[in-house]
Amino acid sequence: MIRNLKVQRLALLFFIVIILIVNGSILQSKSTPQDNDYYPFRLYMVASPEAAYQNDHFNMSLSITNIHFDEILNVSLQFEVHEDLEFIKSSELDLEAENDSSEMNYTVGALEVDEIYLIRLEFNVTSSDTKTITVEGITVNFQLLNGLSSFVISNSVNILLKGEQVTSQSNSLPTLPSDLTPPDDSLIFFAYFLPIVMFGISVFILRRIRR
Repeated sequence: MIRNLKVQRLALLFFIVIILIVNGSILQSKSTPQDNDYYPFRLYMVASPEAAYQNDHFNMSLSITNIHFDEILNVSLQFEVHEDLEFIKSSELDLEAENDSSEMNYTVGALEVDEIYLIRLEFNVTSSDTKTITVEGITVNFQLLNGLSSFVISNSVNILLKGEQVTSQSNSLPTLPSDLTPPDDSLIFFAYFLPIVMFGISVFILRRIRR
């Protein structure tokens, strides 16, 4: 009897320990929303066009879709402007560069379930080099309703820089040298009347011959 009681107590203690271990694992999985590759957003960033000359403008567009089962709070964007680019403007009028800083931040706010947010950024190419640069992804910070905060980074995009744009010049007639002096008026008069005088002499000679 006593032996059976000890076995029951050991079984109960073992059962309690298992419950505590399982409960701790569940709490730990809830405290890390990024575990198991879980992302509450679907992010997609594209460039248009994907190749540009120096001083050309191109657009970077980022699409954010809330695929979480609940509303997501305090959504904000963070990105750095590439050293070969210059930020011009955005579809969000209140997004501006501060003190010529390459790091930029923008607060989006809350996103409802299945809500899609789209932002467009316009850049100017400042580099005269010919090369391919990688524009790193935009960091999207967020907070869940349970108070947990984290971030997701979008895909990066490659841009082909084509260097300086060479403009073709149309063929033009060569210019006259500036040191040429205009001909004398007497030469112009002589060149104009010489054919007339020669014609008159020819007529006179032909008439003499006929006589």
